[in-house]
Amino acid sequence: MPDLIAKGGLNAGFILLVFFFVSCHSARIEEFRSDKYTIAQDSAARLSWWSDGVEDEKDLQLVLLPDTVVVPPAGIEIVTPAETTQYRLVLYNGFKTPDQQVRDSKIVTLNVVPPPDPVIVFSIDKSIAKAGEALTISWNIEHGEGYRVAIAGIGEDLALRGKESITAIVDEEYVLTLTKGQKRFSRSVSYRVEVPEPVKVILEDGKEMNEIITQDGLPVDLLAQEGVTENNIADGERKIQISQIEPRREDDGRLRIRIKFHVYDERNNFVSGLRKSDLCRPIVDSDLQSRNSITAYTMAEVSELQNTTRAMNVALVMDHSGSMRDACGVMQKAVCNFWENKQTDDSLSFVRYTLDVTPVDAPDGDFDEFRERLGICDGGTATIDGIGAGLQELIKQESSRPQHLIVYTDGAAGENKIFNEAQVVHLARGNGIPIHSIAFGNGSDQQLLRRLARATGGSFHQIGAKSQFADIYRYIYDRLKNYYVLEYTLQTASYGTHEVEICIAKSTESGECRECSGDCKNCLSARNCYVPEFPMVHFDNDHFLLKRDLRGREQSEKALQAVTDFLRDNPEQQVRIRAHTDSDSSNAYNDDLSANRAATIRDTLVARGVKPDQLQSVHFGESLLLLPDYSESGKAIESAQALNRRVEFEAVYTCPQKSPEESMRTIPEVVVHEPPRKGCRAFFTGLVVSDRFHYVGISRAYQPDAFSEYVGQGNYEYNVRAFPKAVFSTFDGIAIDSGTRVIVYSRPNFQGRVLLDKTGPAIINNFIWKNDYRYRHCNSIDYDEELQKVFPQELRVWSSSNMHYWSYGSVKVMCEH
Repeated sequence: MPDLIAKGGLNAGFILLVFFFVSCHSARIEEFRSDKYTIAQDSAARLSWWSDGVEDEKDLQLVLLPDTVVVPPAGIEIVTPAETTQYRLVLYNGFKTPDQQVRDSKIVTLNVVPPPDPVIVFSIDKSIAKAGEALTISWNIEHGEGYRVAIAGIGEDLALRGKESITAIVDEEYVLTLTKGQKRFSRSVSYRVEVPEPVKVILEDGKEMNEIITQDGLPVDLLAQEGVTENNIADGERKIQISQIEPRREDDGRLRIRIKFHVYDERNNFVSGLRKSDLCRPIVDSDLQSRNSITAYTMAEVSELQNTTRAMNVALVMDHSGSMRDACGVMQKAVCNFWENKQTDDSLSFVRYTLDVTPVDAPDGDFDEFRERLGICDGGTATIDGIGAGLQELIKQESSRPQHLIVYTDGAAGENKIFNEAQVVHLARGNGIPIHSIAFGNGSDQQLLRRLARATGGSFHQIGAKSQFADIYRYIYDRLKNYYVLEYTLQTASYGTHEVEICIAKSTESGECRECSGDCKNCLSARNCYVPEFPMVHFDNDHFLLKRDLRGREQSEKALQAVTDFLRDNPEQQVRIRAHTDSDSSNAYNDDLSANRAATIRDTLVARGVKPDQLQSVHFGESLLLLPDYSESGKAIESAQALNRRVEFEAVYTCPQKSPEESMRTIPEVVVHEPPRKGCRAFFTGLVVSDRFHYVGISRAYQPDAFSEYVGQGNYEYNVRAFPKAVFSTFDGIAIDSGTRVIVYSRPNFQGRVLLDKTGPAIINNFIWKNDYRYRHCNSIDYDEELQKVFPQELRVWSSSNMHYWSYGSVKVMCEH
């Protein structure tokens, strides 16, 4: 019985084994293939297989070599190749044990090649256009699937449109960029603008004196906002501008005011022959507390037509740095033409500067020889040294003549070796020399040029094309030779902001004012502002406490009382304390000394009842000497050192706002649904936004200063009304609350291109400062803890176009709540 069973069992086991062996050997992979064997990376290949004798599909496994299981098989599978390009299909023996054996396998090799680079065809229908002409740029993209499309200066996500209309404003280059992860491809297209003869610009309402402001590179007549443009000025109508206001404090405390103003006809020619009877009403001189009607004043015309002009001395200070290379010849020709067309008795001096400064002899009629003397444009920039040399050239001339300095630059102030800003201002003011500055292009230090013009009673101008050099020189010269002068005295005049308004008859048909009401509703008016200077406080050598001697106490008291009275009477105003030292001791020691002097003045004013938030303070050490206080031999000049040990006061001001009634009569004013409040506001500034204020050009986000303000929800037809302080100091930055949407248009009344459409939280800074060592860190540094939480680095961006050109468009601010 046991033997029979043993034999029977053996036979049965043998039969089963044979059956199993036959079954296993009959199971195999008949086919394993791919529909593509060469494939672009990140693309899809279809793998398929067919097997025979496999009862359980789970015995098959697809492996991405060397050992990554991709999917359990299902007959057909789509696989995205990665770096490894071989796939293996494995057939196991059916035993789910650690020692299971591979019965069959096949390998498919996919040759992965990089995807083709996108092909960008980017074109514009005209390479040369006239200003204001409509252009169309278009683009076509091949192999650009999955890329994000952006065009600098226009916008993002335009891939579906493939076309965008623009208006020719200034010579410009557009760059189309495709971005996908770390991959980036770009193509550029550019056009050149033929700029017509510039329009003479008439400004009013507190803008810079004589200022040519440009919109996308072309001059803009700001009177267009008051309903007065080239197209709708009737024959015989006038335009008026208050160009310059010179306040002078008399010994008895009264203010002597001298006003220059210009009047133009509909063709922008200077209007001669006006009399006092053409002024519709008394001059109005208002501070924040009172409104003074001035009836006792003198008026005189200085013009070529009246033969009342005087011979004058003019210094032309010319930037010859390497960045001027393309415009160098055009600029030099414009200078030579200026010389040829000047009045006979006028004297011109010429100074060229790079990092070195060289006075140049006047032309003698041979332009080629003069140009050879000027030389090529190459090297660095030292604008302040160039201005200082120009002032020295003027001081050598006949001092009884009016003297003016005209300087242009297309860059930053540069590496100055001889002068600083405070010194050239002191030298210009001490000799009665206004500085007229020209900013050429987008890279110029416009804030510096504005400050120099404002501090010396000069003018600021901006041009966007080299062809405008000849016209801007002539324009400035004509304004220096043709103007009206008003003079009057204020018996009691406070410190701080004053606004002056002049009204004249609108038409030249009659010398009398017609239908002119007390508010000049039916006449033409011009406004501008001035701020009388506060006295300085001086300090003893190496001291930061106030002087104790009688004369020093009287001087300090006069200055401190003036500041105290001003801030007490004007609680919404601020004053900036600017502290300085002489050049004794080290830079670090003097920096600390000036900081202590600023603190002394601040503490003294607070003790007198001034609110701390009405005071700002900055300290400069020895960096802004008024006068060099050591001779070339190394001997100290005590009088200069005493002058340099000082604290100055600067009113942080804006022009008084018009009443709502006046504003609505002259311009469709802002429609504000609610005032700025946290969570529903945008912060606009004329500086770059960061987490701390710095006087060289940085505002702290959400801390309004002299250059910035909040804007609440509303539709603002004119940006110069919506954020005037930012525009006044060249608009350069925005901080936007969470949930607040800001849309900026290139034209007034929500017309033109959309320059920005952004919902906060976000910070946008002007891209022209992206590579400037003073500002390039602002978008990448760690803010202080409070602001870092709100604006981490990923929420800070550079603008897609120059924000200076955004100033004269319009803006909508919308809030979620």
